[in-house]
Amino acid sequence: TLPGYLKQFGGGEADYFFIISSNAACMMFGSFLLGIYVDRGPGRILPAYVGTAVLTVVGSVLYALAGSVRALGHIRTLLVARCLVGLGASNSMLCMIFLGEAVRAEDRQKWVIRFGITRSQGLFWGPPLGMALAAMSGGQEEGALFGANAAPGWFQAFATAVATAALVATWQDLPEGPVAAAHELAKSPSRLPSCRRMSLASFLAQGRVLAVLAGMFIVGSSQVCCEVVVPVLTGTALGWRGAERGSPLTAMAVALTLGQLSLLRLTKLGVQDRTMQLSGVASFAATLLAALGLWSSARAGGARGSGGERWEAEVLCPLVALSFCAPYAMLGSFSTFARLSFEDAPHHKGKCQAIQNNLLAASNILGPLLLSWTYAG
Repeated sequence: TLPGYLKQFGGGEADYFFIISSNAACMMFGSFLLGIYVDRGPGRILPAYVGTAVLTVVGSVLYALAGSVRALGHIRTLLVARCLVGLGASNSMLCMIFLGEAVRAEDRQKWVIRFGITRSQGLFWGPPLGMALAAMSGGQEEGALFGANAAPGWFQAFATAVATAALVATWQDLPEGPVAAAHELAKSPSRLPSCRRMSLASFLAQGRVLAVLAGMFIVGSSQVCCEVVVPVLTGTALGWRGAERGSPLTAMAVALTLGQLSLLRLTKLGVQDRTMQLSGVASFAATLLAALGLWSSARAGGARGSGGERWEAEVLCPLVALSFCAPYAMLGSFSTFARLSFEDAPHHKGKCQAIQNNLLAASNILGPLLLSWTYAG
């Protein structure tokens, strides 16, 4: 709903892409701070999560109030609100750190994939839910407190507050034993085997680590472009209006779910994480190249001028296919990087996860920026 919200204040597509990029930049900064904070000692995951959740709630409420409170009615308010939410969203790295400490090495890949499934589902089901909330509030005036543009902000604030309260109420500290020993080893790295006493720089300089991060970044940037462009593409190229502009994201979410379920099945069958990432990157690249060829031929053939269902299918079906391939590349890279970091540099686990989060945030910045520079409708 952000493109429509910006129009209320005289904003356009360039403002939309800039706010998306700013949100990702704040997520990078927040991940950097959290990584340093968590590495300084045990027992810091829950306080870090609560603090970032407060930022998310404040940013969401500010976003919702921008349309109805005259003093807040400006594009800058939406920018600040989304930046606060970006800082709050940096807490996704905390789950990866928790899994690395609480789960046995042989079960880590399965749980990392499960975590990646929930994270990706949030990325894809969030926009359709926002569109649905906007449609449900369609009877309200544009500047109403609970109008179409404000509803997603209120929902995010409420959902974050409820989820955080549930987490605090059910939280249990990690048991003593292997986890405590891991913290002692982190304090005294000389007690680790020589192959696991890597500095952070040495770990990141490994060819296999660089390959994993490169694949993650390239596919992540491409997938972000596919996600972000949908509301703009359906409005400019297909002439869709209102909540229906985000409806293709629902189809993309269904394809994503199918890809993730098949990936989880392969994980249970013992397929290695690096194999999943390699197959995911290859299939994503092949599908993207095929999509570019299809779009080019359709545009040259004048399919757009026909204005029929054929043009809509040729525009949107490749995006759905890419959503099926993306989990193999992205979740495979999450699992591979988590395994390598906990095996080779366990005393830098927080910083390693911050680097992964920041790389994903960088892809979230690059995608919208590329669209703002190149998208022509």
